[in-house]
Amino acid sequence: MHTGSSSHIIDLSFFLFGDLNIINKWVFKEKQLKSIFVLLSVKKNFPIFVKINSHDSENASIKVRFFDNTLWSLSPIEELNIYKGNKVIKSKNNYFKKMYEPVLKSCHKEEKKLRPGFLKQMKNFANLNFKELSNPKQSLKLIRLFEKIL
Repeated sequence: MHTGSSSHIIDLSFFLFGDLNIINKWVFKEKQLKSIFVLLSVKKNFPIFVKINSHDSENASIKVRFFDNTLWSLSPIEELNIYKGNKVIKSKNNYFKKMYEPVLKSCHKEEKKLRPGFLKQMKNFANLNFKELSNPKQSLKLIRLFEKIL
């Protein structure tokens, strides 16, 4: 799994938030389907929920709940949806039954054919600009995080 979508999801989480701590992990395996749900946190202690899957129709995702009560969701990772608050939808048939639908505040889509950040990374590498690229120490931290998750 670490060579497929999970590598992008974990690498992107590490790039966006820095050092990550695993709070909890759930693994589900059934025949070819494998899903991993990971609750991560950073030093600022806000939750990052990561879903990685193999042979599943649902997109891998990163969801982050910030202190301002916004929910940022990358799913698929080329699409960022920012939600704030919920809209309550009450059932007309059952007084006690209601649904909560998150209120979408903004949506940003990456229209390129490459994964987000890949082109910039390759340009930096080609131009010998290594300041914005991962260094061996960061790569080792990322590999250790992969080992803990997978």
